[in-house]
Amino acid sequence: MLGPRRLRSSTRSLQRPLRRNLARMNGQVVTIDSAGGQIPAYISPPEGPGSHPGVVVAMHIFGIDRFVRGKCDELAEAGFVAIAPYLFH
Repeated sequence: MLGPRRLRSSTRSLQRPLRRNLARMNGQVVTIDSAGGQIPAYISPPEGPGSHPGVVVAMHIFGIDRFVRGKCDELAEAGFVAIAPYLFH
């Protein structure tokens, strides 16, 4: 279990100012096939080849808005593949 000190240090990199313009990120809207139909989602991969860890970003009540897309782009800049599925499909 993460204590307060360790949790603070593990999230510190996400609180740093961004070094580049997020408008240049490769985020895009995709669809995911499921048994209940297609689910729209926003995915933002990091730049560069190779495999990267992934993060599922939970949307809030307002859906996949600029805030959620921005969080996905920030995670992509930190080296993660971030996806935010639309949960109310």
